[in-house]
Amino acid sequence: MCIRDRKKTEEEQKKKQKEEEEKKAKQREEFLKKKKEEMEKEFKEKEEKRKKEKAEEEKKVLKLEAQKEKGKKKIDETLQANREARELLKQQKFALQKIIKSAPITERFEAKYKKQIEYLFNFYSKLADIELKEPQLMNASAIQYKSYIKFTVHFKISPTLIAPDDSVSIYNLIQRNKVSKPGEGSKGLEYDDFLEALVRITVLAKNKLNGEESPDPLPSDEGKGGAASVKLMDLKGIDAALVEKLLKFMNLSPGTKVGSLALRLKSITVSYTHLRAHETLRYLVCRLLLEKKK
Repeated sequence: MCIRDRKKTEEEQKKKQKEEEEKKAKQREEFLKKKKEEMEKEFKEKEEKRKKEKAEEEKKVLKLEAQKEKGKKKIDETLQANREARELLKQQKFALQKIIKSAPITERFEAKYKKQIEYLFNFYSKLADIELKEPQLMNASAIQYKSYIKFTVHFKISPTLIAPDDSVSIYNLIQRNKVSKPGEGSKGLEYDDFLEALVRITVLAKNKLNGEESPDPLPSDEGKGGAASVKLMDLKGIDAALVEKLLKFMNLSPGTKVGSLALRLKSITVSYTHLRAHETLRYLVCRLLLEKKK
């Protein structure tokens, strides 16, 4: 091979090698460019995801703060409503005590019907036999829950004049008004509480005692301790004459002798078990109230 041919061959090889190097360089450049684009895309996606997560977290925080603020506002409103309701109840209690202490009603309780009411209080404050098989007497100065319910049933106050739930509400409300702190106050209705219970019964039975429509029941919240939605009793028209109508409904009169009242109460308690066989649905409700635990 001549020198010219060898030189030509070398030049072709160099040219081919250069082309291959340029091709590899171009491939490498394209590869790097592609990788760069992929990395930039991945980074951008991660950044967008991070921003989205951050925005969602901030949204959650704002929502939680709004809920806390709403809850706090609701609690404040409830507390304010409870304070206002307690104040209304306090005012009504004062108004009720004013009625009870009025001269005409005091005259009924402390003079005209004094002996009969005192005997009723003493009888039911000492009544201990829950099943009423035979009244068992013990020293006591207050009418306990079950004895109070028995009193309302014996004299047909419940369910004839007021609903059984209202009887319970009256007892619970008087008890709650007596106790300012847990553990304070005596359990049961003392004599003045018993008089208050009679007046509260009169208030709820006002319409029936006047021969009108059904009584306006106490709302369940008042009996259970709720105050925000309390409904005040209608004290209009509550006077000594209406209280006397209740006493007459109980078959009491100024001339009722304690001895005859004692016989009547004994007859009521002895016949109580016998009446179970003939009790109506309404009286069944009352009996179940007697037997349930407070």
